[in-house]
Amino acid sequence: MARLWKRVLLRLGLIALLVATGCSSIITVDVTGGWVGTLTWTDGPAANITYPLSFDLTQEDKDLSGRVTLTSHGTETYTIDITQGRAHGSSVEFTASGVNDKVPTPVDVVFVFDGTADSDTLSGTGTAEIGGDLYEFTWAVTLVAPPPAES
Repeated sequence: MARLWKRVLLRLGLIALLVATGCSSIITVDVTGGWVGTLTWTDGPAANITYPLSFDLTQEDKDLSGRVTLTSHGTETYTIDITQGRAHGSSVEFTASGVNDKVPTPVDVVFVFDGTADSDTLSGTGTAEIGGDLYEFTWAVTLVAPPPAES
């Protein structure tokens, strides 16, 4: 009988260990809300220049939608829609595309954001296709407008 209890306790311990280590990546952080931070170009003509950045994100299950507001030349901003996005565990990945109409000749832009999330920060790396040219950047934002509480 004591041997049976040892086996049961050992199995329960192993299950608890698996749950504590393996299943934590299954839980997805909800990134719904307003986020504000910076984008720093790592190459191209704006290398090492940092601009303001903001996200307005909505998460339903693992799908992300919303808008990204970026700074064009100077201090003018433009907003583009998230066309696809996913969150899984602490990872987030989304693509936003549209037109930068704050330059003399409006240009198509596609930004891809790949990063990690916790309860109040998102950060990572990304690429931007601007008028057919590809550039890289890093980014980090902080939650400033959490989603409304559920009733």
